[in-house]
Amino acid sequence: MSTLEMIKSFNIGVYFSYHATILTLHNLIAFLQLCWDRNSSLSSKLLDVLDDTFRKIGWVNIK
Repeated sequence: MSTLEMIKSFNIGVYFSYHATILTLHNLIAFLQLCWDRNSSLSSKLLDVLDDTFRKIGWVNIK
């Protein structure tokens, strides 16, 4: 494996690790907001969180 190929594979790994970390942090923050928000129903809030998460990663809306 050449040095250029190693750099490319490393950069791809860093890219996906970064986005996985951001997505995990987003889900954690959304979950904490869900726990603290006592005025809305749990199922509605959970669907909003899932819908927002799927839109961020490019999937279709689940609602």
